[in-house]
Amino acid sequence: MSLHLNTYISILISKMEIVNKVTLSGIITINLEEFYSQGERVLFDIKERLFQGLILKEKDFREFVKNEY
Repeated sequence: MSLHLNTYISILISKMEIVNKVTLSGIITINLEEFYSQGERVLFDIKERLFQGLILKEKDFREFVKNEY
């Protein structure tokens, strides 16, 4: 690249305005604490309810939850 081209590119870059696209995107911040319900939490390990230790059978799991909890 020639010196003149480098100078030209430097001038163009210095004249460019930096635009914050995140601010312009409309993204909003959500405070998750506002959605956190008070009350007791129950720890449940789903591993014991998986078919062959890998697969969740939804129908069987729903039945288990309905009867046990």
